[in-house]
Amino acid sequence: MGQESNIKLRLQDLDNLDERLLEALQRVELYHARMAGSFDKKVRQRAHKKGDLVLAVKRLMVFAHRSKGKFEPKWEGPFVIDKVFSNGAYALLNMEGDRCMLLINGKFLKRYYP
Repeated sequence: MGQESNIKLRLQDLDNLDERLLEALQRVELYHARMAGSFDKKVRQRAHKKGDLVLAVKRLMVFAHRSKGKFEPKWEGPFVIDKVFSNGAYALLNMEGDRCMLLINGKFLKRYYP
């Protein structure tokens, strides 16, 4: 009789453990959502439109041939935005109006203020 009651108590404890685990997972999800919300408040989306002047980050392959070391500029340009694509890509023209590079992701661009 004692062994059956121990088995029932252990099964109850396992059920309670599952409930506690579920509650803990919910608390973790709420915490992550709260942290993401507080981080996203400070993040500003960079939205560029056609005709904007921008600078583009130099490609990593260009950095391999360093001549000035750490004093070499990390941005190149200015460029004019020719086309804006819905996936965050941009087509750029140089100041003479020639297409200078392939599409570039918006995270590698920053606004140029003459």
